[in-house]
Amino acid sequence: MLEEGYAAVSSPRCLRALWAIDIDPRGTAMVVEFMALANHRKTIRAEIAAYAERFREAERAALATVLAARGVDHATLPPVVATVLMSSISRVLVMESALGLSTGHQETLEVVERWLEALEPADPGEPGGPVGPGSPRGWPGSA
Repeated sequence: MLEEGYAAVSSPRCLRALWAIDIDPRGTAMVVEFMALANHRKTIRAEIAAYAERFREAERAALATVLAARGVDHATLPPVVATVLMSSISRVLVMESALGLSTGHQETLEVVERWLEALEPADPGEPGGPVGPGSPRGWPGSA
């Protein structure tokens, strides 16, 4: 999974690659297990935190490039905020799904897909990108 993360940030379609990894239940399960382990071992906690900081910086740098290429002002959406939003939304969706909760999930996935489509359009051969529903065109919130 670690190699997949670094491959995603260097992918020409890094937003979609990162989202696909973030929304994968296996990755979230691994993160939760590492967090539980880190709770009991300070040395492990420090190592996990150091890795997470390095990876977050790699994500931030990749998203900075994508956002700048699309003309998104970093004051409006700082790249580091985009990384936190992506990982947080995906983690909550996966954890809630594991509990059997789905209220609001489809709507959330559709909003994420609209943002992904606006920032990194799906390839015509992809059926709506990794989140599944059809890809609305245009900037989020537009008709």
